[in-house]
Amino acid sequence: MNRVFSIVSSARRAFLFMALALLVPMTGEAKDLYVDGTSGNDSVSYDNNSASNPWRTIGRAAWGSSDRAARNASQAARAGDVVLVAAGTYAVAGTGSRNEIAYLTANEGAPGNPIVFRAVGTVSLVLSSGDGPQIGSYDRDYITWDGFAIHEATAPSRPDTGPVTVYGCTGCVLQNLDINGNGSANNRQDNHNGIRVEGSRNITVRNNRITNVHSGGNSNNGACVMTYAIGAAIFENNDLSYCGSGIFIKGGPNTATSLDTVIIRYNYLHDIGRPGGSGSALVFHAGAANPPERPILVYQNIVYNVLDESAVRIWPFDNNNSLNTPRNVKVFNNTFVNARSGMWLSDQPIASAGILFQNNIVTARSTVIEYNTSNPNDQAVFTSNRNVSANSTWGIVPIDLRRPLAAWQSATGQDANSVAADPGFVSAGDLRLAPGSPARTAGRALYGVGGATGTVIPAGAYITGNEVIGRTGAPLPSLPSAPRNLRIVPE
Repeated sequence: MNRVFSIVSSARRAFLFMALALLVPMTGEAKDLYVDGTSGNDSVSYDNNSASNPWRTIGRAAWGSSDRAARNASQAARAGDVVLVAAGTYAVAGTGSRNEIAYLTANEGAPGNPIVFRAVGTVSLVLSSGDGPQIGSYDRDYITWDGFAIHEATAPSRPDTGPVTVYGCTGCVLQNLDINGNGSANNRQDNHNGIRVEGSRNITVRNNRITNVHSGGNSNNGACVMTYAIGAAIFENNDLSYCGSGIFIKGGPNTATSLDTVIIRYNYLHDIGRPGGSGSALVFHAGAANPPERPILVYQNIVYNVLDESAVRIWPFDNNNSLNTPRNVKVFNNTFVNARSGMWLSDQPIASAGILFQNNIVTARSTVIEYNTSNPNDQAVFTSNRNVSANSTWGIVPIDLRRPLAAWQSATGQDANSVAADPGFVSAGDLRLAPGSPARTAGRALYGVGGATGTVIPAGAYITGNEVIGRTGAPLPSLPSAPRNLRIVPE
């Protein structure tokens, strides 16, 4: 894992590149471009770049030049191009910026024709000097990064950001990335993130593995993924672990109507929270204020082991301002195991918040609902029903009204169809439902997930039992260790 370049010969690399090229559809004038740190030459022109005549650095493909300050759009990757990067470790100087990425492209993609950077084998990205984000996008649309590995021991980010940043982009995709935050706050006192998405829309974050990201300030701010002012985003099939929080939908624009539907699904979030601190797996804060017609849909995720806080935290910034409190967050058909609570309304949202908690399985040491209010009869801000829980209470804090299900139903009118029972998992390591599980008929479909609205479905993350939750595809290499004794390819 720590070798700089694969031992595959140049001829064999060329053969592999050409074989991959046959799998990539060509559109218009788009072409496949090649980068190989062993055999490449950055003096090769765009027209002459080929599998047998590759560039040496990723910067040459992104910038159209070997100098980031002298970008040449005519010589850089264009809309529809796929840049195939051979296995190895590639270094670039950091920008020292919070948002501007090191590999800022000279061009941008187009709808249906993104610029794609794809790792072929294990491609590790390091910084030769300085700090700042390396990949993502900065005011460039339709850019895809696929399959790269970053360890912050050799690629430190800036405060209030992370090694992968998308800023001011429409249609950007981040997928199959391995990101290691180096296991500490790295002197980031606030908002140290694995992936940061800001001021962007139509974003896809899929099939990434992010771990060891922490912040020196509020634990939740050390997020595997953090967003500000996003719209129409999908976060799916990610493996997120050992971070202060998993996915944190945090800040937003000043008008809620500018947001589109955000979907969070099929993610595996585990071992969340900072030792000695706190942190929740899925956090919705100021800016997560979608209107009813464009809700935030959170479904078929697994949360396993949260050190101190909750699987889901609804965290209003200002409960007197409808634009600064989470609204219309719909949490359904998830499995939450071993968190303090399933859903925690840590401050009272507005009465019209439209928060839904339905068809979920909450078990182990959890309180199903944890609601901070001084009024035990004030549940108008959320709806909870058809959940399945074992060994858990249902309650309101801080006035310590944690109750068994029947008492909760009587006092609040919530959870009329919820079930207090062991959900019946296949095993401790397999959270699908065994035959005879009471959760198999506990749920009802909504938002088109599992069937037409009202269809009888299981509670929990597994509706068919065949879903892939977490990373998809063939087994992936282990997370890269901090590289040592490397010969790197400078930009």
